[in-house]
Amino acid sequence: MECVLDNEPIYHELAECIASALDAKDPYTGNHSRRVSDMACELCGLLGLNEHDTEEIHLAAHLHDIGKIGIPDSVLLKPGRLDDEEWLIMKKHPQIGADILAKSPRFSRMSAIILHHHERFDGKGYPFGAKGEEIPLGSRIIAVCDSIHANDPIVNHTQTRIAVNRQTTLRWNAKSHPFHGRPNLRAPFGKPQQEGQRGV
Repeated sequence: MECVLDNEPIYHELAECIASALDAKDPYTGNHSRRVSDMACELCGLLGLNEHDTEEIHLAAHLHDIGKIGIPDSVLLKPGRLDDEEWLIMKKHPQIGADILAKSPRFSRMSAIILHHHERFDGKGYPFGAKGEEIPLGSRIIAVCDSIHANDPIVNHTQTRIAVNRQTTLRWNAKSHPFHGRPNLRAPFGKPQQEGQRGV
């Protein structure tokens, strides 16, 4: 699915341009970000968010991993599991991404969404251990979509469109995925990702 929003398309084009820089460094992450952004847009629609909030979350999802541009290739492109030291380096990418976006007042809210997109509803995420409603809604939405795309081999296929409807998809509960998200949404697509795997 391609998310089409009419409000301020210049920002969407700018997000695409910024994301392409990461795509050049790591094609997997670039494609992943595009898929997550489309899924986030669709989920925003299911939640009944207004167009402004949907656009903001959609753009933040496009850029949620932009901080990985500051992660060394030896860590970012490592084919196997990351060791403890490498994992600490990788966990810096939300802060790096947030700092990039924070340079523009227009992107300050998106900066906060990106900063918290690896927090967990139970408080065991990073970088701050924020929990529950302390985590911006946009961050929680991106966390749901990020997990779905990173962990499911079918959803991760570039030709697959996720069929989203109120009965069968993108309803989250903390029991099935306690690591992040929102307790009234559920994503029945695969297992929680382990630290050190790609898609972090």
